[in-house]
Amino acid sequence: MRKTVLAVAFALGLATPAFSQSPVKINVGFTPVIDCLGAFVAKDLGFFEKRGLDVTITQMPNSQSMPPALLADSLQVGAVAAPILIQSRTGGFPIKIISGGTFVTNANPNGAIVVRNGVNINSPADFVGKRVASGALGSYFNVLFRQWLADNKVDPEKVTYVEVGFPQVGDVMRKRPDRCVDYRSALHLTY
Repeated sequence: MRKTVLAVAFALGLATPAFSQSPVKINVGFTPVIDCLGAFVAKDLGFFEKRGLDVTITQMPNSQSMPPALLADSLQVGAVAAPILIQSRTGGFPIKIISGGTFVTNANPNGAIVVRNGVNINSPADFVGKRVASGALGSYFNVLFRQWLADNKVDPEKVTYVEVGFPQVGDVMRKRPDRCVDYRSALHLTY
């Protein structure tokens, strides 16, 4: 976490000269995931202000909304998931990486699967025939989950994926258990 906070603060600090008289306004887009906590910590600790930056932190619905907002200059920095970054670059959008976020590896699994009450999930094979919530189809979490299934010899196509925004997942699990969500696509969240 400290490395991410310092990397973001350092990268943004390089974007503006130290001798600037008035703060440079920057709008940073985030999605409601733990990876974006570093921006709030940096703001609260005054890292941006010390570097002549007036940072606004704006919640976005998902990672896919970041590239269009960056292109329109309504955001100057955005938390873009790897698949969206790749798609944007492939599509010709000149997006630049200023800091890496949290990485999920064998040594750093950072994983959690949340299942609604009454559903038994004891192995990857138990997801076959189930509905799985994903913040966005094709998103980092969706791709990661599908790969996890494949790595565990489960055909990802035998699972139904439903796009549900992170803030709504809990409500969907409570209110519509017949229609949705046996899994919260938040493999890296630990809170």
